[in-house]
Amino acid sequence: MNKSTRLHAAVLALAAITPVAALAGPPLPFTATLRTQETLGLDPGRCTSAPFLQGTTAGSGVASYLGAISGTSTDCISPADGSYNFSNGHMVLTAANGDTLTADYSGSMLPTVNYPVFSLSGSYRITGGTGRYVGATGTGTLQGATNIVSGAGAYTLTGQIAIAR
Repeated sequence: MNKSTRLHAAVLALAAITPVAALAGPPLPFTATLRTQETLGLDPGRCTSAPFLQGTTAGSGVASYLGAISGTSTDCISPADGSYNFSNGHMVLTAANGDTLTADYSGSMLPTVNYPVFSLSGSYRITGGTGRYVGATGTGTLQGATNIVSGAGAYTLTGQIAIAR
């Protein structure tokens, strides 16, 4: 094996074992806004604390670097003295070309003076995706409001994203 062949083999081996996240570009500002509709159901398999309530949300909007998006998410909801906590959340944002961005999230919903509207706040962590977003990372906050009777909501995610090169 000559020196050039060994060098190429070493570079290929290193590329094969380098995590995709290590190839992420610099953090960039990220914002997504969505209008959503949530439905509630029981899921004791996924939501392990009583009352085993799962929220399933679908909607559409726009996001930095993705453009027009559709979004889906699921989370576990627990009552907490007039408010609600949501945990074990997982969301998928899908761009028009089919690429996806995934994130985990948690937070709380607090009543407003306009019952049945609750304000929502929490945090998210980007966990990757498909297409251009394989290996994407990032964090941020989510803010919004939801009508706990009709299920209609509007949310904004604000933070940073690092997209793999």
